[in-house]
Amino acid sequence: QWCPEIDIMEANDHAFQATPHNCESPENGHYSYCDRAGCAENTRSNAGSYGPGDRYQIDTTRPFHVRTEFFEESGSFAGMRTTLSQDSRRVVMDHNQCDRRYLSKLTDPLKEGMSLRITYWGQRADTMAWLDQPPCGAGACEAEHAGAATISNITVAKLAHTGLPDAGSGSDHGDAAQAWVSDEAARWECHHYTGNQQETMWCAIAGFEGGYEYKYTGGLGNECGPCWCCKRKAK
Repeated sequence: QWCPEIDIMEANDHAFQATPHNCESPENGHYSYCDRAGCAENTRSNAGSYGPGDRYQIDTTRPFHVRTEFFEESGSFAGMRTTLSQDSRRVVMDHNQCDRRYLSKLTDPLKEGMSLRITYWGQRADTMAWLDQPPCGAGACEAEHAGAATISNITVAKLAHTGLPDAGSGSDHGDAAQAWVSDEAARWECHHYTGNQQETMWCAIAGFEGGYEYKYTGGLGNECGPCWCCKRKAK
């Protein structure tokens, strides 16, 4: 049974891909055709952005945050943005290659309600090449080769602004990251949310803003105690 889907995270420790798949209108409740290839964007197109080790912007040997935003225009699904963040670093996938007419076919399924599914799977290397070759080679991604994965602190919230962001902006949150750098001597402290910052997961993508560096921790043991959002002065 085919159906519309939006893959918000197809990933291993070497590649991350997000892919909406639209379908033609159903007949008698059944879809006769769906785009199985989808409109994908993959970190492979941005060298050095994602992988195991501290030479990557997102080091997959450590926890990182994934934020997916859906935008509308005149009541129709018109845009999507994926932001990967870790400490003060961000990788933004704006999905600009997805035509609005393509995305608009997912409007009705989104309005009707789509279920969240988390699956952990993999097969022979040749069947997974669409995701990770290169950089991955001919290793199988199954059984004892699969490795461990943890997904936690899932939140669904309404965006403060649901319209399309400015083209090429990368992010409409906070100051430009280049304006501030980390001050390793500064002490982390708890940031108390204001306005709708908590509902919009603002802390996870804020980075640097107003002379401070922000870090989303999910309430786990961290530099500022049990607080979910830490901040320290930047320079």
